[in-house]
Amino acid sequence: MWTQKAAAERQEIVAAFERLRRFLEEQERLVLAELGEVESSIEKSQGETVTQLSEEISHLTNLIRELEGKCQQAASDLLQDMRSTLSRYVAPPDSP
Repeated sequence: MWTQKAAAERQEIVAAFERLRRFLEEQERLVLAELGEVESSIEKSQGETVTQLSEEISHLTNLIRELEGKCQQAASDLLQDMRSTLSRYVAPPDSP
């Protein structure tokens, strides 16, 4: 009688742990699947961010080139104006 009760109790314990194992395995699969989705989302977001930053860098590079060109043109114009102004004030050489 006691041995039958112990055997039945053992079977209940084994069955309970088996159910718990299956439950935990299912939870593991669900959590890993969710993690995979999160990783994919992060990778997609990173790719979009890299693309956006690349476009911004390209735009800023073009603006810098444009500003450099304008600065060089302004400097050239200023130098030409200075030459013109100086040439008006320089006395012409004495004619014999």
